[in-house]
Amino acid sequence: MTSKSKMFSYLVFTMLFAGCLSYPNFNHYTYSDAIGSGSGKSFQTNGYGRITGIRIWELSNSIVTGFQLCFHGIWDEVIGRKTPFENRLLLFEDEFINQVSGKYFSTWIYQLRFGTSRGRFVFAGQPSRISFNMYPDEDHQELIKLSGFQLSDRITALAAHWMMPIKCPSNNTHGGIL
Repeated sequence: MTSKSKMFSYLVFTMLFAGCLSYPNFNHYTYSDAIGSGSGKSFQTNGYGRITGIRIWELSNSIVTGFQLCFHGIWDEVIGRKTPFENRLLLFEDEFINQVSGKYFSTWIYQLRFGTSRGRFVFAGQPSRISFNMYPDEDHQELIKLSGFQLSDRITALAAHWMMPIKCPSNNTHGGIL
């Protein structure tokens, strides 16, 4: 390699490297403070990739008993417990969760609602007690994880974690409610 082509290679490498250093980090992480009493055992969802689905369970016309997130087509563990009363939302490939809201009181979550970037939502439980609304600090951030506390049959505290969307291929082609 001639000295001119070496110099050109170094110049191109330096420009690319400098461009990467000056590129802003758009994966900012934000956190919505927890609501609820925080009694029981702590939890956090542990999936990898984007959230592609949500299941929520309730006692019939009563409190939220549990939920489950699907990360890139793989369902994470159930937080709380399942009941026969399940509501489910499967997300479209370009859709993400941008709101977590509902109702709570000192001892448990009465209602849990997830809103999406396409204006769709899924919820379970009853709309009574104190309202809460969690959303990201920055536009285009999406829900990446939930944490909080649970007793055996109910959620007692909940917090939301947000980050810029992570591009992953999706196996989800249905994008609807099942």
